[in-house]
Amino acid sequence: MAEMKIGQRVSYAERRGSLRFVGSLESVSCQPGIWAGVEWDQEKPGLHDGTLKGKRFFQARQSSASFILASKLSWGITALDAVREKYGTAKPEDMEIGVRFGMKDVVAVGWEKVLKKVNELDQLHHVDLTGLNVNDHDTTSLSSIVPNVETLSIGKSLISSWSAVMKLISGLTNLNTLNLTDNRLAIDTEDTVPNVKRLVLSQNALLWRDVLRIMHCFPDLEELYLSENQISEISSTAEFSQSRIAVIDLDSQRQPFSDWNEILKLGDMPNLRTLQLSGNQFRSILVSPSAAIFRSLTHLTLRLNEIADWRSISSLNHLPRLENLKINSNPILESVPPETARQWVIARIAGLRMLNQTPVTCSERRDSELDYMRRYGADWLGIVNSQPVDPDRLAAFLAEHPRYQAILGKFGPLEAGEVQSAPKQLKDSLIKVTLQFEEKRQEKSLPLTITVMKLKRIAERLFRLPETGQLWYSTPAKPGMRYVLDDDQKDIAHYDIKSGDVIVIS
Repeated sequence: MAEMKIGQRVSYAERRGSLRFVGSLESVSCQPGIWAGVEWDQEKPGLHDGTLKGKRFFQARQSSASFILASKLSWGITALDAVREKYGTAKPEDMEIGVRFGMKDVVAVGWEKVLKKVNELDQLHHVDLTGLNVNDHDTTSLSSIVPNVETLSIGKSLISSWSAVMKLISGLTNLNTLNLTDNRLAIDTEDTVPNVKRLVLSQNALLWRDVLRIMHCFPDLEELYLSENQISEISSTAEFSQSRIAVIDLDSQRQPFSDWNEILKLGDMPNLRTLQLSGNQFRSILVSPSAAIFRSLTHLTLRLNEIADWRSISSLNHLPRLENLKINSNPILESVPPETARQWVIARIAGLRMLNQTPVTCSERRDSELDYMRRYGADWLGIVNSQPVDPDRLAAFLAEHPRYQAILGKFGPLEAGEVQSAPKQLKDSLIKVTLQFEEKRQEKSLPLTITVMKLKRIAERLFRLPETGQLWYSTPAKPGMRYVLDDDQKDIAHYDIKSGDVIVIS
């Protein structure tokens, strides 16, 4: 058995955690032997916080800890041994490498050449040790056997500290991509490594202050992937004012962002071109037309949020270089037919060239803007043709439709015969309900057109569930009655759900 130290990383049955206790448990009537108290990376029902039979042995998060005989734990293998094991005696099925950037999987190709040189480790440019339980018992630099590596993945490892990581990658002068997904690394060094441009730190339980400390270690960093961490607020951004970083991924935080003002703190980054914010809980967005922020931002992802007003969409028009937007799976876009929603987004944001991964053609922009102009034409003519013009009504209209005058200027004056009937307002098509899973409750505004299937996806995201079972709802109008949502393809209007009802996830 390896020497055991508190804080050391261990694994058991595909779970990884940190050693918090080593010793006997005979004082609480457990069998003799050396027991290990482990705080596991992932919480799980039935686990505890380091307390057994009323006695505290160590401190851990709720539902994250357990005791196990130390002899059953795995201590992993060294990075050098992992490289030799995987690439020195490689099989064809072992030679694929997958690196996850944000919500996209990138697969390295060209492994046929590697298969011809499996024993020539110095020819390797892409090394993936994810899931091999690499430990830090020997931190000899990987440059001793794979000196030319460019992309290195050490995800799901048993490495316990950043100082160990820095030793392993020292001397890798060609390294430009480092993927450390799903690790728990103590920040215990200020050493720096040049040339690394892409850093993937998804699922590392990081706070923003941790990110700032890590950034100092990589002075040439250009892309930073931070999905599924614990970042819900951005405490400081002074370090970013001269940053080279062009891509930041903050998708699906464990404690989701809800306040757009936190994101505005990144607005002074001079080179930021891509910002990924999917899977959070933004309800509204405000970008002031007078604020000189996000001057370089061209790509923005806001999928799977809770945006429920068209003013938020219009506000994105104040991002001067925005041309690629992903914003599907938000309530506002589900309040009208999909074709209409797409047209209105295009009309409200002048510079879009790509929307939800589909190009915006010149003809589509023209048709979208004309349709938008005609849909709201009756309201516009009712304001400007009244004498005198009511300044409050005009200001309210332009606040809701800030591009309307620009579109009129593009296509000419609107005639009364061109207007369409006014569309149904969002406030008339949204209901406010309570979603409940076990003891957890969340209030949500939902469009009546949302399907049961989409509602299940929302519940999974809100309550961090791998999948949902059956949904049912109760209504104050009929206490004690339960109504099952038994058809995933039906919208919730089919079930006569109303504001104030409670939808329960089983």
